[in-house]
Amino acid sequence: MFMSSDRFQFNASDRGHGIKRRLTINHDGNLRLYSLNESNGTWAVTWEALKGMCKVHGVCGRNGICVYTPEPKCSCPPGYQMNDPTNWNSGCKPKFNVTCSNFTSDKVRFVELPQTDYYGFDLVYNSSTSYEWCQEACLTDCNCLGFAYRTNGLGPCFTKSSLFNGYKTPDFPGNLYLKLPVSLQVSSVTPILNGSLPICPLGENTVLVGSSSMYDGIGKRIRWAYLYWFASVIGAVEILFFMSGWWILFRKQGGPDPLEDGYQALSSQFKKFSHGELKIATRNFREEIGRGGSGTVYKGNLGDGREVAVKRLGDVHHGEDFFWAEDNTWIEKVLDPRLRGQYSKRQARALVEVGIACVEEDRTKRPTMDNIVDVLLKCDNEPNVPAR
Repeated sequence: MFMSSDRFQFNASDRGHGIKRRLTINHDGNLRLYSLNESNGTWAVTWEALKGMCKVHGVCGRNGICVYTPEPKCSCPPGYQMNDPTNWNSGCKPKFNVTCSNFTSDKVRFVELPQTDYYGFDLVYNSSTSYEWCQEACLTDCNCLGFAYRTNGLGPCFTKSSLFNGYKTPDFPGNLYLKLPVSLQVSSVTPILNGSLPICPLGENTVLVGSSSMYDGIGKRIRWAYLYWFASVIGAVEILFFMSGWWILFRKQGGPDPLEDGYQALSSQFKKFSHGELKIATRNFREEIGRGGSGTVYKGNLGDGREVAVKRLGDVHHGEDFFWAEDNTWIEKVLDPRLRGQYSKRQARALVEVGIACVEEDRTKRPTMDNIVDVLLKCDNEPNVPAR
């Protein structure tokens, strides 16, 4: 079953699943459904939109009339002749000049074409009127080429501005009255019944007969297209994972760590001395320069000539809080003498705390840069008071 968005639907005469079909507008203007016979590779019509060929609009061209004899044939109405003997699509042309000067009421007459109609191109439509009124409406309008009048008892009238989609059928309940100049001599309407088959120009239209191999090839190309697309997506995902892993690995192993660089810069300003080195520097802790609750401070000299103060802890069970709470008079010995006592011991102690913390071997115990900045800002905001 075929169903469109406007609810139009139809069924193939061989309805069922698994049959390959194609929907084609043929060169004659009719829409047909074809089903493939896979055993011999031929196509058969299993549905068509218009059962009668004469119902295809324009099959005989402008002014042409399609008539069943009983097969459909094209013919020209009285007073008209073929435009192109090899192509009915060109229709028929009048044997007279279609002008208003030739179509005045005293120069025209109407020729009756029984059971004939031209569909569409109506100038005037009246659903119920007399034959005389309909004839007068066409007679007084120079653009009217004829009128159709139904004989079904209702009396609808259609005046025509163009003669197109003409057809003749025995079951049509009406006649067409063709407007022709009086000077034009026509013998009878019999030429309508002696038409010829609709002819298309050679080489213009070609009917292609399909085969099962044609559609098999299309299906294979579609399957390969999906396969290529799937493989491309998988490849792109793999490349993305590879690049992400390479970037993470390079960042951890090869890239510099700015935070670590900061610790390296700070720790390079300090040196950790062994007990033996301190013993040599203080000449076996000979010159005492201060004493506190946690130990004694000795004067020492490094190998490069710098003087230092070395505190040798005594009773250390009081802990770090007691160590920093003592008088710390030894700090005066290690500070720049040009300060002349204009500093805060609290600031000096804070700076020493930061320096010692920054050289911790366990990097998890080192302060962050934010912590260091906070300490320095606190020291900077504290007023410099003379050491006491």
